[in-house]
Amino acid sequence: MAERAPRADRLPDIVLAILRQRAEPLTGVQLTELLRAEGQAAPLSAVFRAIRRLVDRGLARKIWIARAYVAVSAAAIIALHCRRCGALCEVEGTGVHEALDRLAAVRGFRAATAIVEVPGLCWRCRGR
Repeated sequence: MAERAPRADRLPDIVLAILRQRAEPLTGVQLTELLRAEGQAAPLSAVFRAIRRLVDRGLARKIWIARAYVAVSAAAIIALHCRRCGALCEVEGTGVHEALDRLAAVRGFRAATAIVEVPGLCWRCRGR
């Protein structure tokens, strides 16, 4: 199958669809490889521009621990990231985020966003 580059205005939608299909965070390189496997070659720089657009629109975010990206499922989540297998589990964290907002406010600080990530081992890896 001949590779074709997706239109630049469509690339963020395609990248978001890939992120939503996957359970684990994906790096820019992994996204580029998945696009290529689907016959939609895109340079790494274009993939990172698409990711930036998604992050700016609040549709994706970086998982700092994994140095990779996921689709956003909710605003106030806590990301539980397995250090061994890379699995990511998102849990509702409204109470934690509200507490962080209060702590920041006491110090006269207003956070634009709060990213809560917890590294550890998932139940599968703990059983090994």
